[in-house]
Amino acid sequence: MVLRLVHLWNIAAGTDQLLVRNASRTGADALAGTDDDDDFQNDDPEFPNPARERRKEQRREQEVFDHDRREHRARKREHEEADDSELMQLWLASDEYRRSFEALSNDIADVRLATMHAYDRAMREQQRAEDALEDARSRALVLPDGRRVYFTQDGRRLFTEDNRQVTDAASIARAQDLHARKPDASTYEEYVERRDTMQRATENTQHLAQTLSKLDEVESKIKAGNLSREDLAQARKETDAIIASLPPEARDEYERLHAARKDGGNLSYRAAGPAFESAPDLNDHFRQAKTAPAQQQVSGETQPKTEIRPPVYRPASDY
Repeated sequence: MVLRLVHLWNIAAGTDQLLVRNASRTGADALAGTDDDDDFQNDDPEFPNPARERRKEQRREQEVFDHDRREHRARKREHEEADDSELMQLWLASDEYRRSFEALSNDIADVRLATMHAYDRAMREQQRAEDALEDARSRALVLPDGRRVYFTQDGRRLFTEDNRQVTDAASIARAQDLHARKPDASTYEEYVERRDTMQRATENTQHLAQTLSKLDEVESKIKAGNLSREDLAQARKETDAIIASLPPEARDEYERLHAARKDGGNLSYRAAGPAFESAPDLNDHFRQAKTAPAQQQVSGETQPKTEIRPPVYRPASDY
């Protein structure tokens, strides 16, 4: 009897706990709203679903908001571009831009001229260094295995062209025999000096060639003109770096050209473009010269041909 009462008590307690859990779940669902209503599927399109309708409305509002934001950004971008374009036109029409652009063009022309002269000299020096090195190599002692070797000036050590000292007695004895028959053979010091001179001349020529290539790059950037303030400053920075890297002779020549330009104002051929734009009288003359042939062709006018006379030969006087 007691066991039966305990069993009934447990059943009652379990039922109460189940009711409490169900009540808790119902309350939580109520607090969460009707978000789970979307899980309920109804095939009837007329069946109202407040949560689904509310989400559709939120999506529509978000789309309208995104569209308005894109339109606002586009208009803002257009205004900024218009402002930038206006500022750019004012900058290009300013005296500061004209002076800076002409000064940069003239400096590039002077650097190019000085570099080209230095490059020509470097090529000649490199050729002389090559000839001198070849002369030293032609007077080397050649071992039976084909190695060129050179005794030091004191005759105590023997080296190959790759700076390795020859230590085996047979090779040294053979080189001594060759040197006895070739007393004017190049010494190791002579060979090293001419080899190093050749290397320096080659490096100098390569450096000047790279300088000309860098000048070409800077010129290509400014060739079309219409440079912004930042573009012009960057081109000036690159040009100054090129000037600073010039060898001493080329740098001295550039300084002379630069000083002569400041004193006399003569423009080199590379600065003809900006100089032409800044000279209105010459501009009109060049335009007239360019359009004159076309106008003559349209009007049918032809220039009279100059009569070519055969040369007259006169016999020399008898003496």
